[in-house]
Parts: sequence; structure tokens; C-alpha cells
Amino acid sequence: MSAPVPSRGRATGTGIIGVGIDLCSVERMAAAMQRTPGLAPRVFTGAEMAALDLLDDGDLARAAAELFAIKEAVMKALGRGFGSIPFDGIEVERDGVTVRLLGAALQRAESLGVRSLSVESELLAGTAAPTVLASVVAS
Repeated sequence: MSAPVPSRGRATGTGIIGVGIDLCSVERMAAAMQRTPGLAPRVFTGAEMAALDLLDDGDLARAAAELFAIKEAVMKALGRGFGSIPFDGIEVERDGVTVRLLGAALQRAESLGVRSLSVESELLAGTAAPTVLASVVAS
């Protein structure tokens, strides 16, 4: 996995200031959700939970692993690690590539000058593997 690439102070110009990569096993996510029924409401927003509720069990674990890994990759792209930003401050839209930042996550992005988050996610050997790029654009 990649370590976060934080910027030093407020960014200027145009470019990538952070890269976040994460991995989350679909099998481990399924087991964690079965073992800990309160896990999903702690890490997923209401909108994310509503989208997950529409899925059958097979797709549920895959989607949950992907959402979780995207959130962690966003934290890393913002120069933070696991749990440093509340999970409910990062909301992944149903398309899996649009991310809304709220609260501390939004404040962190603004402090870095982030104007865009680009998300790509793949499922590789039963593992969700997203990459997030945090970019700035001159105002």
C-alpha cells in the first residue's frame, strides 16, 4: 500500500498533491460485517447504507469493501491515515467515483487547496483496490 503524499502548507498552481491507495478484502469485509452488525452504520453514511440495502449478499460485501477502501484511500490522499478523519465525513456516491467531503474531511481538503478528488477502483483477486488522487487547480 502507498503512504500518503501530503503537501507542505497550502498548495498553489496545478497538480497532484496527494495519492491514496488502499486494499480491502471482500471476504474479510463480509466476515467483519457478519461478526459486528454495528460496523456498517459506524463507517457508512445514511446514503451509502441505503445503497447497500438494495444489494444482495454477494454484491453487498464487494460494495462495502469498495466503499471502505475508497474512504481510507481518500484519507491517505489528504495526508491522513486510518481513523484520522471520521468515516461519515467522506461519502461515496452510488457511481463509486464521486466523493463528497464533509466536516473535518472538507476542512482538511480546503487547508491543502484540494479542488478535485479522482477515484479509480478495481476488484483484484477478491480485493477492492482503489486509488485516489487529490489535485489542485490555480484560482
